[in-house]
Amino acid sequence: LNHGVFLRDVSNPAAQETLRTPGYPMLLALGLLIFKNVPGFVLFQNFLSLGSIILAYLLFVYIFKNKKIALLPSAILAFDPATIYWNSQLSTETFFTILLLLSIYTFFIFLGKTNWSSLAVSALALGWANITRPIVQYVLILYAVVIIIQAIYKYRPKILYAILILAAVSGIIASP
Repeated sequence: LNHGVFLRDVSNPAAQETLRTPGYPMLLALGLLIFKNVPGFVLFQNFLSLGSIILAYLLFVYIFKNKKIALLPSAILAFDPATIYWNSQLSTETFFTILLLLSIYTFFIFLGKTNWSSLAVSALALGWANITRPIVQYVLILYAVVIIIQAIYKYRPKILYAILILAAVSGIIASP
């Protein structure tokens, strides 16, 4: 922030930065353009945290169909000392949390209603979460497995037929 560059070694501005992902720095740059200072951006992060609490509530209402049960994870997220601390720091925690919760919530909506726009929002949030913290790339694998399992469950004859064709054709091509 002090030098206006996205580098660990500010003495060599031509060096490539490969250790940090660009998701949070992009948000930080945009936020500092809008808010003009770090305290204003930290306040914005606290509003993002409020969005995370709301998304957690909506997610658990959607899953359990019970508003009282949904209050518990929302309260835990709201009053967790570590979460409160990281919301007041320049770190990826708050931004990553809201992106991950948005992705999970919209993915559940897609699974329940086969709403393709929900899947697109989930994918966009997951993509940005991935360039914020790459550990989320494994969630994509989980999503793919869940979609395949749901497709097999709902459309068993067609899926099994497609898998048989895929296996047969790839087996023929791969065999010597």
